Amino acid sequence: MKRQGLQKRERPAAAGQAGFSLLEILIAVVILSVGLLGTGSLVGSIIKGNQMSRHVSAAATLMQDKIEYFKNAGYSAISSGSETAIDAQGNAGGQYDRSWTVTEDTTTSTKTIVLTVTWPFNGVTKSRSMTTAITQ
Repeated sequence: MKRQGLQKRERPAAAGQAGFSLLEILIAVVILSVGLLGTGSLVGSIIKGNQMSRHVSAAATLMQDKIEYFKNAGYSAISSGSETAIDAQGNAGGQYDRSWTVTEDTTTSTKTIVLTVTWPFNGVTKSRSMTTAITQ
């Protein structure tokens, strides 16, 4: 006697649609891993670059602030000096050191000021300098 009812029928797989082999999946995982590792390394470099840009901007601001101070202080008040452990706004308690060297040319009544800001970055001391001249 033949049973009638639900029977499981197997469909033959069409050519080229049998699925992915284990080797194909492993190759895809390796390619994806290499891409993700490259992206992770790139993100680290971008973060370091952003930190360095922040320090360079702070150094430029500190130098510009000191130049403005000299311009407002008067010619005779301009002399060499330095400030240590200041923050990005020039207040005490930061990681920046600011120094300036003043040389005077009496024939032209001009003082040349070389400003330098230094700070630690990843175990290395970085610096930026700016030169300006102020006349009497």
